Amino acid sequence: MRQVPPRRRLRFRVATGVALGLLTLLLVFAVLMAWAIRISTEAVQHERLVMARTTARAVDDLLGQALHQLEALAGEVQLEESGDRPRAEQPGLARLVHVSGTYEAMGVLDPQGAMVWSWGPAEDVGALRVSRAWKTALEIGRPGLSPAELAAAHPPIALAAAPLRGPRGALAGALAGTLHFAHMGVELVPLPQDGADLYVEIVDHAGRVLRSSGSSDAATTAAGHLELLASFLQSGVEGAQVHEPPGGQAHLVVYAPFQRLPGGVFVEEREDVALLVPRQLQRIGVFVGSTAMVLVSLGAWWYARHITRPLEELTEAARTMAAGSFDPPVQRPASQDELGVLARSFEEMRARLREAFQDRLRWEEDLERQVRERTEAVRRLLEEIITAQEEERKRIGRELHDGAAQDLATLVVALETLEADAALPQGRRDLVQRVKAQARMALQEVRRLLLDLRPSGLDELGLVPAVRWYVETRLASSGIEHAVTALGQERRLSPALETTLFRIVQEAVNNAARHAQPRRIAVTLDFTGPAMVATVEDDGRGFDPAIERGGASGQALGLMGMRERAALAGGSLAIHSQPGQGTRVEARIPTGEDIRAPH
Repeated sequence: MRQVPPRRRLRFRVATGVALGLLTLLLVFAVLMAWAIRISTEAVQHERLVMARTTARAVDDLLGQALHQLEALAGEVQLEESGDRPRAEQPGLARLVHVSGTYEAMGVLDPQGAMVWSWGPAEDVGALRVSRAWKTALEIGRPGLSPAELAAAHPPIALAAAPLRGPRGALAGALAGTLHFAHMGVELVPLPQDGADLYVEIVDHAGRVLRSSGSSDAATTAAGHLELLASFLQSGVEGAQVHEPPGGQAHLVVYAPFQRLPGGVFVEEREDVALLVPRQLQRIGVFVGSTAMVLVSLGAWWYARHITRPLEELTEAARTMAAGSFDPPVQRPASQDELGVLARSFEEMRARLREAFQDRLRWEEDLERQVRERTEAVRRLLEEIITAQEEERKRIGRELHDGAAQDLATLVVALETLEADAALPQGRRDLVQRVKAQARMALQEVRRLLLDLRPSGLDELGLVPAVRWYVETRLASSGIEHAVTALGQERRLSPALETTLFRIVQEAVNNAARHAQPRRIAVTLDFTGPAMVATVEDDGRGFDPAIERGGASGQALGLMGMRERAALAGGSLAIHSQPGQGTRVEARIPTGEDIRAPH
């Protein structure tokens, strides 16, 4: 074997050592770039998922409101004198349907499914006749929804039906209706509009596009993702995925399911548009990494070729650079021989490392700035969503109070007057009594809805009276002992802060009453410290706090909503619970004037 000269061996060892050191820096840089790309991609997917989830919740709210409206309209259906089937003429119902503003078509069916009375387009009325919605409503004895099987250009989102009961409680038929996204030219669920390359599509259980935010061509984009769409619909779980159809352009597809019906909301956006920032970071990383690799290789080889400096100076310079300090320059010998050439090469390498290190710091700062901007954008979006939700609650509460509640109260008074008529036959008197009882129950339900939407006392009297009134009203009929205590000097807070604290207390009390089976619920509002502290404690059966991370149940979503409200107000939410040992929910929110919170 040929012996390698000492100079060549030294060159190889030095070149290898320098290359490994610089490759380590490049590896760290590559890891940081990959992490930043992943964070940026997840932020984009989460933003689109919030958009899809918000639209799905709006559809669920529309379906819930439609069921309540249908149940109220069912009380207006007139029956034959025998009480076992509806009449063929429904003048009162026809007037109400015209002004209800929700259903595109409506029909009254007898217990055998024959259409007795109908209103609306013939195509929708025919769908009501063959739908299982009215059969399901008669089987379960309460209002229900079913998917629409109507093969039309714009099929309804769902078919709703409510059972009709005779004077003795027997089923006398069903009232059914078709629910579309638009009624008389008014969008019941407006779809977000966020650029020409982003489409929001609402699909049913069979994958048909019921509504799209784009043009007619854009509304068919779901057909290109049929396999992925079917997978999401079958699992019923929200998620995000990049899909590349054969011969087509890759899309970022996000899905959020409905809670009341099969189907959900798809948000589709071209991958090159949605993931523009991550892809740019990836290209920059590849380019910079490749260039740095070339420079590192050349610098290491150049350095190894000219190594003639004394080992003491090289050792000292290497120690300084290994310690992470690239500022002190390498001492250059005065001679112009190999030592001087090596010193200048070593100084050049030091300058390049320092520049690369500074570049990496600048890239990190730029990435942190982009993450902060994305986080701030998500926070603003959540603020706008919650603000819009509160405003909608106010509007709906005012309409219910001025409309349905007043009409039901007037109806109860009229029925009491009719009942007091001595000339009224006993049979009619019994009927009036039953109708009056139903009207009172409906009035109580409307008042309960008004209570859940937004109590008027919160704006007029403040947080403590509103909480005390809500807790007493909510728990009065449940047999649960309750107490509301205010510590310190009671004072009015900003409307935003009072709304946030009230919603947190409302959700905590509702969760305890529905799920915990407690004997006692205690609410404490503490004004003594620099932060406002609201505590809801019960002695119920408790739960595993991991439920907040476990899925999309009603309780888990409620806990997440409370935590989001507290975070948006600049505060925090703590939940202490164990199975069998009760639950304690504590919200701590600063009361400073600079706190931003939803109104």
